[in-house]
Amino acid sequence: MKRCLVCASFLLGLGTALWTSPASGTSVGMFADSTCSSCNLVVSLGGTATTFIRIVTDYQTNQGVTGAEFRITGLPPNWLASAIPNPQADSSTGNLFGSGAVITFPLAGIDGDCVDLYTVFLSNYSAASDVVLRVEAGNSAPCPRVFLGNLPISSLCAEGGVMFVNSDGDCRVSVAPTTWSQVKALYQNTWGER
Repeated sequence: MKRCLVCASFLLGLGTALWTSPASGTSVGMFADSTCSSCNLVVSLGGTATTFIRIVTDYQTNQGVTGAEFRITGLPPNWLASAIPNPQADSSTGNLFGSGAVITFPLAGIDGDCVDLYTVFLSNYSAASDVVLRVEAGNSAPCPRVFLGNLPISSLCAEGGVMFVNSDGDCRVSVAPTTWSQVKALYQNTWGER
């Protein structure tokens, strides 16, 4: 009996370690364009702008993306956000701008280095500048999670991206492997060391 308890504890710890370690080169971010090249957006007072939530990798995975779990923080009071999931999704549950959302795709997954999760329409009903929207962990995980392949054990922690809205700063990003690590460093510098 004691031996089974030790085995169960080891397997539970191993499963937790597999999805709490950051995935090298993987991030969930918000972008001003669908090609994952800009995280700086302008939303005029009374206006609406479109932003794109994507999984970005600096490598081609041999397993397709089968889902993600995360939330977005930093939405100013009196702003509205309306999210439309990727039409290829099997399901999308939860509240992206609340406690978090989970989106899933067919078991074959979606390949690419800029994988579409949601299109979000942000409406500005109060004057706000220097807004920073952050991709963070949902309530049921210690980090933004990305699911690869068809097994839950292959979920990985991803870096959470930032989007600068109505900011004087300029945030230009690239998915090229040599520059993506520089962008991740910007995110870490914005949030502090993890």
